[in-house]
Amino acid sequence: MPPGERPPPPVVGVPGPVYAERLRRMYDERLVRRAEQRRDLRAWEAARAARELENRRALAELWGSNFLNRPECRAELELHADRIARLHRIMDLAEEQHATALLEHARGVFNREIARNARVMADLRARLGIQ
Repeated sequence: MPPGERPPPPVVGVPGPVYAERLRRMYDERLVRRAEQRRDLRAWEAARAARELENRRALAELWGSNFLNRPECRAELELHADRIARLHRIMDLAEEQHATALLEHARGVFNREIARNARVMADLRARLGIQ
C-alpha cells in the first residue's frame, strides 16, 4: 500500500450494534438472576461451574463455537470476561454501600464494554471471513 493511503474499512456481515443488543439482553437477564442468586453466597459459589457452562453455551449460540475457538477470539473473550467480572464486583459493592452514583457510572461502563466487545468480535468475524 502506498504511503499515506488508508487500508479499506473492514467488511462486517452483521453490524456490531446488532450483536451488542443481543449481548445486552443476555447480560440484562443475567443481572436480574445474579441479584437473586447472590443472596445465598454458598449457593452462589457452588453454582460457579454451572454459570460458566451456561455462559459458554450462550456465547456459542450467539457467535458460533468454531469462531469462539479461534485464538484471536479467545484473547478478546478473556479480556472481556476480566472487565465484566471487575464491573460486576464494582456494581455489587456499590449496591451494598448504596452508592447510587457509583452504581450508575459502573452500569454505563458495563454497557460501553458490551458494545466494545460486540464491535471487536464482529470485526474479527468479518476479518476471518466467518459468517
